[in-house]
Amino acid sequence: MTAGSITTSRGGCAYLIRHRGRLQDGTHQIMAQIGRRQTFIAVGANLADAYGRTPADACKAAVARMAALGLEIVGVSRWYETAPVPDLGGPWYVNGVVHVTTALDPVQVLDLLHRIEAEFGRVRRRRWEARPLDLDLLDQDGVVRAPAVAPTPIVVGAAVVDDGRAPDPELPHPRLAARGFVLLPLADVAPDWRHPVTGESVASLIAALPPGQMVRPIGEVGAAGAGATAASAPHRAQG
Repeated sequence: MTAGSITTSRGGCAYLIRHRGRLQDGTHQIMAQIGRRQTFIAVGANLADAYGRTPADACKAAVARMAALGLEIVGVSRWYETAPVPDLGGPWYVNGVVHVTTALDPVQVLDLLHRIEAEFGRVRRRRWEARPLDLDLLDQDGVVRAPAVAPTPIVVGAAVVDDGRAPDPELPHPRLAARGFVLLPLADVAPDWRHPVTGESVASLIAALPPGQMVRPIGEVGAAGAGATAASAPHRAQG
């Protein structure tokens, strides 16, 4: 593994820049890594974790934990403050997306993510409940993958049986195209990303988001502030 250093792009995203095999504007690696899969992971939290860390600190710690367990971090998006979807009245989330490379397959990656969630105090009781950490496998090398067993239809607030095992992954993540809290940070780390099934660009998916989703970068000037831009202003999806 070649040595590297952390740099920050104009958009505020952090990237690992290798001394050999540079990244193009922090996003696309010029020299391919044989046997390693380009993988995108959503990170979110809206409760303190098992160690008492805030959601923002827990999300950052989760990225460090991924690296410690062998996922090679290529890029980390800005962190966003986002309203819950669906909105069940819980606290707002901190969300971001991490670009990693790994030799692990989707099943192994999702199992690793669920183990990290458990370390941080995640226990699944009900659908879309507040949680100390949420790690979702979004995409891996553009693979289209159906789970071996059809997933149970989702009912908001329904009880969940948590047997400690990660479900068989579906790729791309079946709901990512309708989630502003995923698409905006995904555009930070992979502005040229396209949906593996529809071929739509991440920019066009953002433009087509359903109304009512609030997503705003943490620590940046809001829409009413001086010098606000389309990238930094709070995003409300338009119908």
